[in-house]
Amino acid sequence: MGSGPNSVYVRVDNFTKNTVYYIRITPLGGGVGLMNPDVPPPFPPPGVVEYRIARIKTDKTGYYEDWLRIPGYVPETRWMMLCVKNVWTDAVTCLQYEHPWWSLWRDLPLDKAGR
Repeated sequence: MGSGPNSVYVRVDNFTKNTVYYIRITPLGGGVGLMNPDVPPPFPPPGVVEYRIARIKTDKTGYYEDWLRIPGYVPETRWMMLCVKNVWTDAVTCLQYEHPWWSLWRDLPLDKAGR
């Protein structure tokens, strides 16, 4: 799994073959001074919104990979959680990640006004 602005790379191995999965993404938050950059946030509290961004199908070996676009209505935050949900069994596998643009934005030089 990897990510870029407005996209996320999804790769699954050894999943159920020829099966449909929903890809869901949840903004977990984070920003300047809100958390320790070395400690991922906890799972989202109740009421946090998740967004279904894709429907994928594994091949005959249970494999899938591709870059998926994150729609503009999904707030992209420093920490995101990506979940792959089997549409038949409701089994879910999730992974939290830090958006790579966070470190790029953090390292941009500030202008003379401190912005």
